[in-house]
Order: sequence, then C-alpha cells, then structure tokens
Amino acid sequence: MIYSKSAEYAIRALIHLARMPSGTAVHSRDIAQDEHLPPGLLAKVLQNLASEGLLRSTRGPTGGFELSCDPDSIRLLDVVFVVDHGSPKHRQCAIGCGTKCSPARPCTMHEYWQGIRPLIETLLREHTLGDLVRHETARASSHPRRRN
Repeated sequence: MIYSKSAEYAIRALIHLARMPSGTAVHSRDIAQDEHLPPGLLAKVLQNLASEGLLRSTRGPTGGFELSCDPDSIRLLDVVFVVDHGSPKHRQCAIGCGTKCSPARPCTMHEYWQGIRPLIETLLREHTLGDLVRHETARASSHPRRRN
C-alpha cells in the first residue's frame, strides 16, 4: 500500500474542495456523500487537516471546510505526512512485517520495495493538489461522457 485509506480520503476530499470556487465552504457530510466516503472517518481526517493548517473550518449551517491556501502549494507528500502522522505507508514493510523487517533482517519483498520507496516519495513530493485537479480537468475534457 502506498498510503493509508485516511490519506486517500484526504486527497479525494482536498480535490473536491479545490474544485469549489474560492471562499466556498463545504460540510464534511456533503463531501462524503459526493465522493462516496465514510462520513465519520472523513470528518476526523478533515479536522486533522484543519488543525495542521491545510484547511479552514467554519462552524454553523453555512460553515464547513475550505482550502486555506492555493492548491499548487499543497504537496501530496505534505497531505500524506499529516494524515499518516509522519509515518507514511510507503516507508513501512511492504508485506506488513513491521519492525521485524530491516536491512539486517529483510523480508522477502524488502529488496524490491527499497527501490520503489524513493520513487513514491519523489512522486508525492513533486506533485501538488493543483496538479491533480488540472490532470482531472484535462482528462475530463479529452474524454467527454456520452449522453443518452
């Protein structure tokens, strides 16, 4: 696994928020419904992102969550580190051996995974939320949905 389910949900929710006009707050339950995510877990993930400054949170009927900065300034690696509390899944043992897997006592996947980890980290470091939104927009315009 490259990153946790919580990190996946965070990225999907952030993309959803990045598509919104600037200054638009969206309730977590609406994001969960639109993105088909579990509402309870998503609410916790969004609160975590807000406490770390990636989102602004406003209470009340017209409140919700909104990005606190430009999507181009939010690196995917920053999101994964916030949500996974500094221990992203791509840094852990590929087959779940935990602390039993080390360079001194490698698991069967250790050698292969060692070569993949830096590539994943580079990808997450070099790409931003803005990149994902632009890619999604370009892909949608090049593959229009058929109308019935």
